[in-house]
Amino acid sequence: MKRFRELELRHIYLQPGELFVDNQPALVQTILGSCVSVTLFCPRGGFGGICHALLPTGKPDEPGRHVDGAVRLLLDRMLGFGARHQLLEAKLFGGSRVLGVPPAQRLTVGEQNVACAKELLHKLNLQLVADDTGGLRGRMLFFNSGSGEVFIRKVRNSTLDDINQEVATHG
Repeated sequence: MKRFRELELRHIYLQPGELFVDNQPALVQTILGSCVSVTLFCPRGGFGGICHALLPTGKPDEPGRHVDGAVRLLLDRMLGFGARHQLLEAKLFGGSRVLGVPPAQRLTVGEQNVACAKELLHKLNLQLVADDTGGLRGRMLFFNSGSGEVFIRKVRNSTLDDINQEVATHG
């Protein structure tokens, strides 16, 4: 994490339902519980993008809030910046079960989000190169849009306010 903080990049905080794509590098931060983030990175162009979706599917007029719309919009924006579809690398994060145990044989919102994202990435022919999903703890995510690197800090509990010292790097 220290090396991420030392980078002289502009810092962006991504709210739920938002996405970010730019060909100028940035350090994008977001917090995930049952929500998911998909990152796309174009190694040839050296730029990337990220979305933060709340639910698997929804109204077309709110594309950033739902996995199905957010991932498609993210892909469209990446292609608009000149990314080549076949070179894009996708990563998937989040989808925790932070709201307790669901009734028997029913997927949690987080599990639904992850399943929807994986299915959609497959349908869109986007290569999933890394993921860190599920579990009982939320995640604080840092995405370097200029390198495609993702740094994750797990959260101790579902309140998403007490950060654990354990870290995992996805580079």
